[in-house]
Amino acid sequence: MSVSQERSASVLLVEDDSALLAVMVECLLREGFRVSTATSGTAAMEASRVAVFDVAVIDVFLPDAGGLGVARALSRQADGPIHVLFVSALSLPTVRAALWPAPVLFKPFKRRELLEFVRAAMQGPPVDLGRVGDTGPAEQGEPAES
Repeated sequence: MSVSQERSASVLLVEDDSALLAVMVECLLREGFRVSTATSGTAAMEASRVAVFDVAVIDVFLPDAGGLGVARALSRQADGPIHVLFVSALSLPTVRAALWPAPVLFKPFKRRELLEFVRAAMQGPPVDLGRVGDTGPAEQGEPAES
């Protein structure tokens, strides 16, 4: 994706922590992204009915729904795989394994990391959410779970 395409790329941020959401919005706007926000799964679905997004950044734990369920609903609404990045406060191998092959950014993170992960999610192939949770390769330095 070229810089000009990136600057016009749209991001849906789904995060219930208002302070974190504000920082994420500011960071992405500063880099030229168009940003829409939602603080719940229901609000994310409403936002996706009125706009198309290049990538959805979704908190794993939302007040009204699980992030994976929201992503799957967005994918069904889009009629196919979507570019998605999950964000989680639980930095556990089990969370990474449960969401594999989708990328997961663990809180707390630096602005630079958010930008890197968003760009990587947009440049990579859309995530087939039907495969999420399939057993993936163990992270380097993390033992495979039995």
